Amino acid sequence: MTVARLRHDILEGIRPAGSPLRMASLQSEYEIGNTPLREALFHLASEGLVELSVGRGFRVAPMSINEIKEVTEVRKWLERLALRESLKHGDTQWEAKIISAYHVLSRTAQTDPKWDQLNREFHEAIASACPLPILHKFQNHLYDITSRYRKLAWRIAGEPEAELDLSEHQQLLDAALARDYEKCVEIMDDHCDSLVNIIVRILEPDNSWPRHTASDTAQA
Repeated sequence: MTVARLRHDILEGIRPAGSPLRMASLQSEYEIGNTPLREALFHLASEGLVELSVGRGFRVAPMSINEIKEVTEVRKWLERLALRESLKHGDTQWEAKIISAYHVLSRTAQTDPKWDQLNREFHEAIASACPLPILHKFQNHLYDITSRYRKLAWRIAGEPEAELDLSEHQQLLDAALARDYEKCVEIMDDHCDSLVNIIVRILEPDNSWPRHTASDTAQA
C-alpha cells in the first residue's frame, strides 16, 4: 500500500525532512499512477508528514524542537486517559498480555532491529484494555511522530539508547498489575520527558537537519 510505504520511508528518514516529493520520480519508484499517488500524499498531509506549498508541490514536512515538545505534552495527556481506562477495564487476559509483552522486550537487546517494535507493543499492551479506539488512533499517530524525531536524533548522535532508563518498563509493568494509576502516570511522564530531553539535547545544537523556519511559518 502506497500510503504505508511512504509513511515508513518518511518515519525512517529514508525521505529526509524538507525533501521534495516529485510526482514523476515517486510514480516510477512506487510503481503507481498519478491519482492514487496524489491521494496517498494528501492522506499523509492530513497526518502532518507531508506539506503542499503553492508553486512548490509536495515535500516531506520539516521538523522542529517546538513540535516534538508539543507532541510529548499531548502524548502525556492521552497516556493518562488511556492508562486510567485500561487499568479500570483490564482483566486477567490483559494482565497476561502485558506480562508477555514485557517478557519478550526485556530479553531483546536494544541493538536488535526488532527492539523498537517490541517496545511499542509493550506500551500498546499496557493501554490495550482502554475501550476507546479513537484514542488509540491518536496515540499511534503521536508515537509515529515521536519515533521520527528519535530516529533522527539517534542517527546524528550514534544511538544513545543507553541513556534511557529501561528499568521504567519493569516499574510500569508492576504498577499496572497493581492497578496503581498515580504510579503509572508518574512513570509514563518521566519516560516521555526523559526521551524528549535526550532528543532536544541532540537536535537543538545541530544545524544539519531541515526544520521549520520563520519563512515556513509565514508561507503555511
